[in-house]
Amino acid sequence: MHLRVRQWLEAHGAEAAVFLALFAACLPSLASADFWWHLRTGQLLYATHAIPRSDPFSFTVEGQRWITHEWLSELFLYATYRFGGYAAVLVLFGLITAAAYWLAFRCTEGALYIRLPVLALAVWAAHPTFLVRPQAFTLCLFSLFRFVLEAHRRTSAWRPLLALPLLTILWVNLHGGYIIGPTVILLFLAGYMLDAITDASARQKLLTRATHLGAAALVCLLMVPLNPNGLRLYTYPFETLRSPVMQILLIEWQPPNPLQRLFFPFFLLVGLTVLTLALRRKTLRPGEILFVTFFAGAALHSMRHMALFTVACIPLLSGWRPAPLPWRIPRPLRCAAFVLLILLCGWRWHASIAGAATFERTRFPADAVTFLEQSHPIGQIFNAYSFGGYLIWRLYPKYRVYVDGRADLYGDSFLAHFNELYQGQVDPQPEFLRRDIRTVLVEPGAPIAGLLSITRGWRKLYQDALGVIYVRTDALPPA
Repeated sequence: MHLRVRQWLEAHGAEAAVFLALFAACLPSLASADFWWHLRTGQLLYATHAIPRSDPFSFTVEGQRWITHEWLSELFLYATYRFGGYAAVLVLFGLITAAAYWLAFRCTEGALYIRLPVLALAVWAAHPTFLVRPQAFTLCLFSLFRFVLEAHRRTSAWRPLLALPLLTILWVNLHGGYIIGPTVILLFLAGYMLDAITDASARQKLLTRATHLGAAALVCLLMVPLNPNGLRLYTYPFETLRSPVMQILLIEWQPPNPLQRLFFPFFLLVGLTVLTLALRRKTLRPGEILFVTFFAGAALHSMRHMALFTVACIPLLSGWRPAPLPWRIPRPLRCAAFVLLILLCGWRWHASIAGAATFERTRFPADAVTFLEQSHPIGQIFNAYSFGGYLIWRLYPKYRVYVDGRADLYGDSFLAHFNELYQGQVDPQPEFLRRDIRTVLVEPGAPIAGLLSITRGWRKLYQDALGVIYVRTDALPPA
């Protein structure tokens, strides 16, 4: 038995250690405002055994058609939460994210002492985006698509490509980012065309590769309607990209700020990528340059795509061929390092679970919502955008929300009007009277809170560090 363990460690110990380290580093934060409505949607799916076709959670667009493109992710999320609570959710999404980087690591070649620091920097750069959201499935499937296409590039065999349409069926039911899959295929195809300009051997394989990838992209696109929303998913991913209001209001769609310390690792990674492209321009394939440049541009345009870039650039940055080290790490030291790594991973997981136990009360207005549950205000509630998902989890179906993180459901004109109300740029009274809004729950520093503090007929009923509640004088029922 001891010999078998030693043989396994010799053969797979390095990969196992890398994956364990990735899992510890990729454990996400639960502090996403969207986490809550995803969880509630999963609960609704579990309870009704049906996918909602219209909005059940808000009073502003209640009954409007809702494209539940993430239904399978939400079902996985709720089933995991039901099985093991927040701890199980963290483990699931940590494994999904770690798998994305492990697959990218498997696409690399060269010295381990080059590959590991590159991998560590990539994970560090993307860490601000590691949240419990369906977008984690897109990151993992993006990396898996790239892994399959790299296998095809090395062998020109068409059989690995058979996995891509099946993955597309899964992807289109997990997250609207499925369009990245065909995009990756087309980028590889365009890369082969560029390679053929400078490489005679690539020209000989171009027709075969183009046929394979063109067919794969077409079949993947034909798989898109295999979801509860059918053909509607062909246009859905582009609606958000064309929405100017969402691009402005939603932080994740804005570019990363180089002046913020949080994004220092990301811009360091971008700088190293530019340096690599400059120093290795004669040895890099044009297809490699195209692929990494495309996702670098996407990440610089929107922080939502930062993780995609960090996965995309790992093989490029790991491709240096330095001289091998003149010494080898002794086996006892390697075994000790493996044990230490397991202990560190256990500590990291325990710390994440401990943080998850308190994240609700420290990031969301838990006490303010408890106050609402106990006071039973009459009428509807106007809420901050970032509070909407949490209110859906805590108060639905007794109360419905004014707005939440499903920006695509509400649309540009509604969100623009909401922003004017929230910023105190327009008089909220007509809107409040029209929709019978008698309670307002927002952040203490929100402009609308300051406006209501000097508005006749409204009074502050509750405040803590995370939320403040204003009510119309007729909002509370008689004692």
